[in-house]
Amino acid sequence: MNALFARLRDALVHNLGLKLLALVIAICVQVMVHRDSVMTEDVPVRLRLLGVPRGETFVGNVPEMASLRLRGRRVALAELRALTNLEVSVDLSAYRNGDRLVLEPRHIETQLPVRAIEVARIEPAAFDVRLDRVVSRTLPVEVAVSGEAGPGFRVNPRAATIEPAAVQVSGPATLINRLTAIRTTPIDLAWAEKDIVASVKLAPPVDRLVSVRPDEVKVTLRLEEIEMARTLTGVPLLMKGCPEDAQCSVDPPEIAVRVEGSGPAVRKLAARLPDGLAWVDLAAAAGSADNQVRIQTQVVRGVALTAMPAVAKFAVVRKAAAPSPP
Repeated sequence: MNALFARLRDALVHNLGLKLLALVIAICVQVMVHRDSVMTEDVPVRLRLLGVPRGETFVGNVPEMASLRLRGRRVALAELRALTNLEVSVDLSAYRNGDRLVLEPRHIETQLPVRAIEVARIEPAAFDVRLDRVVSRTLPVEVAVSGEAGPGFRVNPRAATIEPAAVQVSGPATLINRLTAIRTTPIDLAWAEKDIVASVKLAPPVDRLVSVRPDEVKVTLRLEEIEMARTLTGVPLLMKGCPEDAQCSVDPPEIAVRVEGSGPAVRKLAARLPDGLAWVDLAAAAGSADNQVRIQTQVVRGVALTAMPAVAKFAVVRKAAAPSPP
């Protein structure tokens, strides 16, 4: 057994330096093979259109970004992947409106900043050339709003003050000639109770194809008062004319009052109810067969009040007379 171990030890240590060198070389070769292996990867690139005739613009359907299926050495692909904002150009100068343009992989390869990479596939592989002449027009600005004004107010966007009231719009003729106005981005009314003054961006129908100058306007929206209605609940019912020698009660003791009128007047009344807003006159109802009395309301300037219900039941109980002295 000792002889066997001795032979194994001699075999391991014999030419040990050469064996270690061979191991190191094998590891290096494996690393180099792995680093230089061929692989496939999808990489996005930006498409830039060149050669559009003067006075025309491209209106076709082509994505801003394309996807390239690339094949190459791992190191080369890693170098390309480290770059940002990859871009390839497509020349339209040799094409006419309506032509089909096919993207050539070899032409794309020549534009890549890293060599020794093959373009195996392009998405999209082709697109139709669609051109339109560029025109300019002066168009009025229309105000767009969202939300609602505060209670008792309204906003008429057509009556807004806009500075400037018209802007210069440029873009494809087929689109620009259909436009009658340029709208603003929506202005949020946010339950406003006073005039709104804001600088607002304009919203062209197609941002990429249409340019607007200036692209921002100053808008003044003036609020208009409108009639409004509100129902006030829990309004105490005041009793008048109760005889001094009686105890009086009314049913219901509280009522609802509907208030109609201008917005400011309604809001002012709702914010602070005056004493005795609703009342009954028991003296005028004395002798009523059904013990009912009509509910009356104060006269408040700028609003109309309606008691709900319109009548109430009442009871008058005479107090017991004090006993006569002996």
